[in-house]
Amino acid sequence: MFARNDDQNYFLERERQARAMAASTTDPAVHSIHLRFAEAYARRARAEATRDSQVAA
Repeated sequence: MFARNDDQNYFLERERQARAMAASTTDPAVHSIHLRFAEAYARRARAEATRDSQVAA
């Protein structure tokens, strides 16, 4: 199992990759899908950060 910091880093990297994929496509539907993936990964990364701060408190 990953440490929480590893989880957050994973989700941040996947967000970065999804945004790069969105930027590289000319198809509006594919662009939108990749942006939705990126937003979901960003939410997951924030959730991990929140969880980390709650555990540390």
